[in-house]
Amino acid sequence: MGSKKRGEVLLFGKPFSTGLMLLAVPIGFLFCMVGNYATSALISLMDSVGVTLTAPPMTAPATGLGMVMFVVQIAFFPALIEEFALRGVVMQPLRKYGDRFAIIMSSLIFALMHGNMVQAPFAFIAGITIGYLVIATGSLWTGVLIHFANNLFSSLITLASDANSKLLKHLMRLL
Repeated sequence: MGSKKRGEVLLFGKPFSTGLMLLAVPIGFLFCMVGNYATSALISLMDSVGVTLTAPPMTAPATGLGMVMFVVQIAFFPALIEEFALRGVVMQPLRKYGDRFAIIMSSLIFALMHGNMVQAPFAFIAGITIGYLVIATGSLWTGVLIHFANNLFSSLITLASDANSKLLKHLMRLL
């Protein structure tokens, strides 16, 4: 069997270009941050008209092992499973109707599967970005790495903000 060509089904294979993939990951992460800002703007807009959007609370564990497992649960497994499911199982078969259609439909499903209006706009923007970059690089690993970087960032922010909250509470008790 010959080398992978553009348009073939993409799985966890080698990208068309490692350099392109290494460039795609920070670009994808940057677009995830754009998605976060767009979601924040939507939340603010909805708050201004009296509609409160909420997401399920995420509480950080207190032990070191718990924190490691938290990161694995939030960053590692979803990146592998969701990218295989959404960009592999859903997006790839839809490519026969055009890459744009496949990216948008898989992104829509990705947004809806998050199950709340706080994460959905972000997931849609991230899904479009990741879908495009997976096709551009020829490898689901690109999507996994972007997804992992985003979720790692999110889990570390959660751990840091929870640690700051605990520290603040402790300081308040001392005063």
